[in-house]
Amino acid sequence: MTTTAPPSGTAARRGATPGRSRISVAICSHNGSASIGAALAAIGAQIHNVPFELIVVDDGSTDDTAEIAAASGAKVVRLGTNRGRGEALQGAIAAARGPILALTDDDCVPPPHWVQQLADAWARAPSDVTVIGGPVKPLAVDTFNRRYVAFRNPLAALELEAVEHPGVGARLWRALFPPPPRADERSVLSIPGANMSLRLSAVREVGGFDTAIRFGGEEELLCRHLQAVFGPDTVQFVPHIEMFHDFRPNLSDSLRRARAYGLSHGRLWRRDGGIPPIKPLPFLLALLVVPLFARWPRLGVAGLALAPPLLYRGWLARCREASTLEPVLYPYVCLLEDLAGMEGFLAGLRDPFAN
Repeated sequence: MTTTAPPSGTAARRGATPGRSRISVAICSHNGSASIGAALAAIGAQIHNVPFELIVVDDGSTDDTAEIAAASGAKVVRLGTNRGRGEALQGAIAAARGPILALTDDDCVPPPHWVQQLADAWARAPSDVTVIGGPVKPLAVDTFNRRYVAFRNPLAALELEAVEHPGVGARLWRALFPPPPRADERSVLSIPGANMSLRLSAVREVGGFDTAIRFGGEEELLCRHLQAVFGPDTVQFVPHIEMFHDFRPNLSDSLRRARAYGLSHGRLWRRDGGIPPIKPLPFLLALLVVPLFARWPRLGVAGLALAPPLLYRGWLARCREASTLEPVLYPYVCLLEDLAGMEGFLAGLRDPFAN
């Protein structure tokens, strides 16, 4: 691991002030040259009165990610070879000099007061709080996939109900009748790494991120370890601390992401056990439709066409909100996404973590 120091100099209210940082802002990137410039520019334009440093962990990029980061004044940590997100996040922890580590991604754009909002939230947080974060929203909704992601955000915080009521029946009920969106500050199970900040003393106490995870599930696993030590209220969601994510325009990216998450979850389940984190609605769909196919194939085809809009809910309200029929297609994309995650999970069972 090699480190490139940033150029000397300080900023009063815009940009990073690395000399006496209270917050370390870190981006972990692998071949992120196409998007990281916008992320770094937005961080450099932060309006704040709290000193912070900027760190970029270059996870074995073969493009000019590191050069772009160094030109922005960031401290650049080079891993040399691509080691995966768990290793990269550990590199950020090792390089951070502030007591708080704020994480975002190379394809995210923080609003101008993001760092200050994090600092204010930590200033009023009880001592047993170890994680603070907020929502991750699409930067643009100009393509079908980006509008779909706004409907079913893959980077949403996980609520505590997932561990308080983990049974199959409870999970199926939540899938069929999802609770309405909440806008209150609250304890949650985990925060997405694109908009996550950590109390570093606590994170180091539990060993940090799992370096075996290359992508998917590393933030949730860390939050679970922190909750085991510091209590169920240690992870806090603050809805006004927003982050904007430049999701890719094509639907294939949503399916790729779902499979990647499923792959990591399969590996984790093979290693750690517990209740498999598989989406229940495809199983329910199969129970409803397969018997029809067996006896009445045409009726089975009709059932396959009509069942997703009945099982995957919320699209009708989105039709009314957007005054368009496009959300009629969302249930079918939800099904494809869940099937991609299931295929990834099964692949993960066959492909354990490398030693």
